[in-house]
Amino acid sequence: MINIEIERKWLLEQGVPEDLTLMDKYDIYQGYISTKPEVRIRKNVYKDGLKTYMLEFKSDGKLKRTEVQIPIREQEFKQLLEVANIKEKELIHKKYRAYKYSDKVIEVSSVDEGTENHFIYAEIEFPTATAARGFKAPDWLGKEVTNELNYKMKNYWVRTRGKNKEVL
Repeated sequence: MINIEIERKWLLEQGVPEDLTLMDKYDIYQGYISTKPEVRIRKNVYKDGLKTYMLEFKSDGKLKRTEVQIPIREQEFKQLLEVANIKEKELIHKKYRAYKYSDKVIEVSSVDEGTENHFIYAEIEFPTATAARGFKAPDWLGKEVTNELNYKMKNYWVRTRGKNKEVL
């Protein structure tokens, strides 16, 4: 599926307010076959044991990017890991949580918990770039990093895994 992704991103340092409603949660494991162009594979693991697999392509950009997502089977996921010389234990682990905030969904990812690289970020997707630019973020979201290339997950992958070094 081809999608235009318009989102802003923040470093979440204070945590999520307790009054927000949790809408969804699962674990994500992702790795990069290539960082230029951005090609990643992803496994989502849900609390009931269900697993889904995806091959994803993303264009360059900061606020607005084109994204192509192709569902794949577990066997194809494992074959892609092998072809890209990626071990499952090397994948980025994100604890994903989605919260209702007014008329928005705030997606929170805790990345590589228990490691020296651990950080938490929040993203909000918008229907248009105008809506994204006009959104007044609550203070608890923290520092905005939408336009900072260091916080692109493909660059985090290169910094922390040393894989697929074509970056930025």
